[in-house]
Amino acid sequence: MAAVMVVISALAELRSSTPYGRFGNPGEGILTFAVDSRIGWWLMELPCSAVFIYQFFFVGGPQAGKWMPRFFAFLFCCHYLYRGWLFPALLNVHPNSKNFDVGIAFGSWSVTILHAYLNARWYAEHGTHLVPTKHDKHVSYYWSSDVRFKVGIFMYYTGLVSIIYHDHLMRTLRPCPDGERYCIPRGGLFDYVTMGAYLSELWCWLGFAIASWGPNGAFIFLVSLVNLVPRSHATHQWYLDKFPEYQSLNRARLIPGVW
Repeated sequence: MAAVMVVISALAELRSSTPYGRFGNPGEGILTFAVDSRIGWWLMELPCSAVFIYQFFFVGGPQAGKWMPRFFAFLFCCHYLYRGWLFPALLNVHPNSKNFDVGIAFGSWSVTILHAYLNARWYAEHGTHLVPTKHDKHVSYYWSSDVRFKVGIFMYYTGLVSIIYHDHLMRTLRPCPDGERYCIPRGGLFDYVTMGAYLSELWCWLGFAIASWGPNGAFIFLVSLVNLVPRSHATHQWYLDKFPEYQSLNRARLIPGVW
């Protein structure tokens, strides 16, 4: 099911950019019923918190009480405390702006519910490499000592810090000069690529996938990849069309000096 969802997400985003943000203007695309971006983001991410907490802490599994699965549960809950609750609340939206398709928010539940469910099941039951195992009567193997965990966690947390920082840069753009709705972001990765926040998110989820080393991490990284890469191209072109001076900034779309 997760593999099919990745393919569906890729085909949908290649067909047209998901209608939220700058691509969610009323009367354009497939926008049906628009809501404030703060409400849209909260609705879209809500299952990540609710489903995971129910599945891991209430349904549980044989590993749910072990310290490493609980560490990942803590990581997951903190991530969506920010992305699902704080991020929407902190959004600095344009006055009277309603550009988030509520159909997209609910439609995305197919991804967010599956994401939460896969992680809860992996930590509580199927990710047996996360708990200590006896190699012999003297030596125990701990996932925290594995290079995949160390590299992955480093990537995840540096990516998360970068996400929060670039979200802050985007929030502080408003009010734009002359009362404009949009203006060019600057600072951090935005000086090198159009979609610095997307690059941060992909780096973060790649680290998460390496650290947890299972289909749970592969799913969220791949579904983010097929969504954000086409959207990066569309957004880069949008800036080129809207701001005549943007070409002179010589920014890449997503990866500095590459694309």
